[in-house]
Order: sequence, then structure tokens, then C-alpha cells
Amino acid sequence: FPCLELARAALEAGGVAPIAMNAADELAVEAFVGHRLRFVDIPRVIEEVMKQAPRTQLKSFGDIIEADQEVRRLAAEVVAKAA
Repeated sequence: FPCLELARAALEAGGVAPIAMNAADELAVEAFVGHRLRFVDIPRVIEEVMKQAPRTQLKSFGDIIEADQEVRRLAAEVVAKAA
């Protein structure tokens, strides 16, 4: 279960990593359901987004929202390249 390992890694890393993992998973699954991505590519997308996600401090709710928007843009790019 590669996605489970990615979730554990995100939890251990903290910061933006759980946000990146969640956003990447949502967009990858959406692309899979829409027949734009293969099932086996879902963990690859998540891993790539987690690698490229910024390593910024989250000091406020606004920081969390901003990080989510940024990693969703990144996830959309990664999905588009993988499709």
C-alpha cells in the first residue's frame, strides 16, 4: 500500500507535507475517476507533489489555506504531466 506509506511520511514530516499529501490525493483520485490517470499513477503523483511542496512554516490559518492552494496548483501540474 504505497499511499499508506506516503501518509505516514507526511505525518512524520509535518508542516506542509500532510496538506500536500491530501491535496495530491484528492486531485489524483479525481483524475482517475475521470479516466485521465491510471490507478497505479495515484501514489506517483502524491509522492512527486510531496517532494516539490514548499517547506514553509505554518503559523496561521491563512498560511494553511495558502499552502493548500499552492500544492493544489502543483498537484494539477503533476497530474497533467502524468496523464
